[in-house]
Amino acid sequence: MLRVGATVALVFIGCQTPPSPPPTAPEPAPASSSGTAATIPVDREGPPSGGCAGAVASTRSGQAALQQAAEAADPDEKLRLTLHSLDAYRRAAPGWRECAGQGGAASEAKSRYFLADALHDVVRLEMALNAFDRTQYAAPTAAEIDAAVEAAKDVHSGTFVDKTARFVDDLNAARRELASARADGGQRP
Repeated sequence: MLRVGATVALVFIGCQTPPSPPPTAPEPAPASSSGTAATIPVDREGPPSGGCAGAVASTRSGQAALQQAAEAADPDEKLRLTLHSLDAYRRAAPGWRECAGQGGAASEAKSRYFLADALHDVVRLEMALNAFDRTQYAAPTAAEIDAAVEAAKDVHSGTFVDKTARFVDDLNAARRELASARADGGQRP
C-alpha cells in the first residue's frame, strides 16, 4: 500500500482530506467573506519577499492550496491546486533554510522543522503526482529524498522530534517504493 503521498493521492479522487498542519505551523490563508477558503493564484512567481517572510507566505500558500484541493470537486482543479502546493513548498524550503540561525534557539528549531516539513511535502506531493500520472510527473529523485531525510534528522528540538521521525519513516518508505518500482521494471504498486 502506498504510504507516502497516499493522502494526497486520495485528494485527487476526493476520498480524504490532508492531515492538518502541526499546532505551531503558520495559519493557512484566511477565508473569504463568503466563508470559503480564499482562492490561491497559480501564476505567482514567488513569495512576496525572501527569507523568513517569504518562507511563511509560501508555506501558508501550500497549506491553503492543499486544503482547497481536498475540497474541490473538479479533478482538474484538484490537480491545479496540488501543483500549486508543490510549487509553494519548493519556494518555502530556501527561505526556511535562510531562517535557520537567524534568531534564538526556539526560532532556529521552528525554522529547521519547517525546512524539513517543506522538503518532506515536496517528496510526498511528487510521489502522489507520479502515482496519479507517471507519464507526466516524475518521481522524486534520490537527492531530493536524501536532502529531506537530512533536514528531518537535523531537527533536534524535542517539540518536533516525533514529527520529523515520522518524516524520516515516510521518506524511507518512498525510497523503498521507488527502488521496488525500478526492480519491477518501472511499475509502481
